[in-house]
Amino acid sequence: MRVGPTRTLKTAAAAQAVAVDGDRIEIDAATYVNDIVTWTQQNLTIVGVGGTPVFDSTTSAGDDFTWWLRGAHPTLENLKFIGMHGNGGSAAAIKWGASSGLTTLRRLDVQANDMGILGDLRMENADLLIEDCVFDRNGDGSGQSHNIYIGDIESFTMRGGGSHRCLGGHLVKSRAKVTTLIGVDLTDGPTIDPLAGGASFEANFPNGGVVTIQDCLLEKGPDATNYAMVRYGETAIGPPGPLSAPLYDRNEFHSIRNRYVNNAGAHLSSVFLDLGYARVPTVSESINDTFVGGGPISSGPLTRITLKFTIGQTVSPTTLLNVRRTPNGKILGTQTNGAPGVIRTGPVLVGPYTWWQLDYSTGVSGWSAETFLAAAPPPLVADYQFTVPLGKAYSVNGGPIVRVP
Repeated sequence: MRVGPTRTLKTAAAAQAVAVDGDRIEIDAATYVNDIVTWTQQNLTIVGVGGTPVFDSTTSAGDDFTWWLRGAHPTLENLKFIGMHGNGGSAAAIKWGASSGLTTLRRLDVQANDMGILGDLRMENADLLIEDCVFDRNGDGSGQSHNIYIGDIESFTMRGGGSHRCLGGHLVKSRAKVTTLIGVDLTDGPTIDPLAGGASFEANFPNGGVVTIQDCLLEKGPDATNYAMVRYGETAIGPPGPLSAPLYDRNEFHSIRNRYVNNAGAHLSSVFLDLGYARVPTVSESINDTFVGGGPISSGPLTRITLKFTIGQTVSPTTLLNVRRTPNGKILGTQTNGAPGVIRTGPVLVGPYTWWQLDYSTGVSGWSAETFLAAAPPPLVADYQFTVPLGKAYSVNGGPIVRVP
């Protein structure tokens, strides 16, 4: 199904009126003004083609979303949303209410709305994947509207892309049972932005749950409106019960290979990780993180770990070593002492060992225990010997010419 100014279906709303479950809808690159849509069909794939279509809701009146995703398993790709404002600051470019299944957002550009994406609460069977999307300058300045606000769903994963310069709100707010951020830029600096103002938290996880932030850049700007970069577990559960009562069965915070940069300056008593606000995670660890700028690293218990290896490093066994399908799982084979392998992912703590997934140069590849691995030595440079007749000249690897007397 095709949508565009020169097509029979000229708007997304027109396409929604005739679409059925499982349709693929391709939208031509153009600007669509106040194209307000509630998508109820399931398994839809909606893709911008020939460039990036722009959905401009700047002049919309009385609406609280540009698109509302209500059907299960939708996929959106290569679309831009701007200008949705109203409803007391809760108007969202994308309102998400798909109560089950996986929703995928890929290569979206979401700018200058009250909310970038607003997810409904109580969607325990729903999962959300955001890949290579940019959320920028959303928020209405009240501190209650955010670039990304996800309710208490099963899982939320964000890979690549970024969230920047939210006006008074959070760059990411997630109440999900499991939240994973990988390779994301969460930046509100390093300079004052007169158009956006300062963001609140770079990331906020009020319900706790299992949170993993890995290989990300988190940067607080000089006009920030809140003191912490990351806050975990602020929501008090009850009554009845103490503030430390968990909402989820597992409450863990894992920060791995991130760079935290604090540009807030003296106007805030800053802390990088606010892990003890209302509930403290049972596991809280910082692995190979870098912290730049003033302020304490954590307001609650935090285990700081420096890993023995890093992704992409070449290592080798120090003895005959088992290679497994999964960490501490089924043995696939063995590798000999000194066999080189490149680390692809890890680490994972299972049983008594820390495990890394290796791509060995020969033989079987898989997971090996860190205890029996060592950094591989640098490749040897060959030691050449040669004879030069008297009175002749020579040069080694393009170096200076040497004449033999």
